[in-house]
Amino acid sequence: MSVAVFGRLLPMACAIHASVLVLILTLWFACASAQAGEGGRPTVVQDLEKGYGGFFVFTTADGRNYDIFQRIESSQGLSADANIVCMMKECLLEIAAMPQSAVARYSDQTSNIGGLRQRLSGIRDAYSAMRMALPDNRPAAIDAWHEALMRLTLCLNTAEECR
Repeated sequence: MSVAVFGRLLPMACAIHASVLVLILTLWFACASAQAGEGGRPTVVQDLEKGYGGFFVFTTADGRNYDIFQRIESSQGLSADANIVCMMKECLLEIAAMPQSAVARYSDQTSNIGGLRQRLSGIRDAYSAMRMALPDNRPAAIDAWHEALMRLTLCLNTAEECR
């Protein structure tokens, strides 16, 4: 191949390679943005927080594993070693750890998040029932709330437990 022909083909080849690179980067960013919402937080985490009106708060120190906190109104039903964080107007109780594997599982667009939502709804409803329970029924209501918390932990750690 002559130098003249090569000189004309090189810019075209570079343009084609640049177009392919742009396409690959565009697809990669589209996939990444589907899994990460604002501020790099996974969309599933943001959706769960919003879906429960702030009743649950997800925090992370490493951007992969999340701790789930529940808003509480009193220390009723809490163990002495409970991890409670209080701010000016509310207190939050750490209720579960959401490992990176669960974040990835529920960030997948083909994954069914219904079981996880049921567990979170169960906690919210059990906590509400516990708060309204009459003194004679309170121990059973506390046990029901603790059972709901345990079911969430099982769901986050084992996909089969979350169906």
